[in-house]
Amino acid sequence: MKKILLAIILVICFCGTANAQSTLALQEKCAEFVKKSLGEGGVIDRDKTGGFTMIGYTNHYNKKLDKCFALVSWTTLTHTIKGQEQTHFDQELWDAMDGKQLGVYYSNRVKEGSSWKYYENGCKVGDTICHSKTEFEALIKPYMEE
Repeated sequence: MKKILLAIILVICFCGTANAQSTLALQEKCAEFVKKSLGEGGVIDRDKTGGFTMIGYTNHYNKKLDKCFALVSWTTLTHTIKGQEQTHFDQELWDAMDGKQLGVYYSNRVKEGSSWKYYENGCKVGDTICHSKTEFEALIKPYMEE
């Protein structure tokens, strides 16, 4: 009886370790794929007025869904002729392997004097429309944290 119990414990431990190693390998594969697709990120464009666009991303292998997701973020800062600053911020959630966009968040704002004024703000994940970054983050959580 003790030998059977010991054998069961060893099988459970071995399977758990193999499963953890398998998940780690899939996480690494996900990270490599996204990096190969999107590069390192950073400043990707500068304009004549001193404005620029920066891009960054995070990736996540979701074990439950058995999929690799990428959350791509970019910010564009521009200066108008009047010296006004404008910022455009986007985030997009992608199924990295299928190349399918699953969600988007966007925000546009203009600096008037010393304060920022929002002109557009919205998001959508799947068929769900949302209206804030907080809502967007809640909707993408099942993709990026499982």
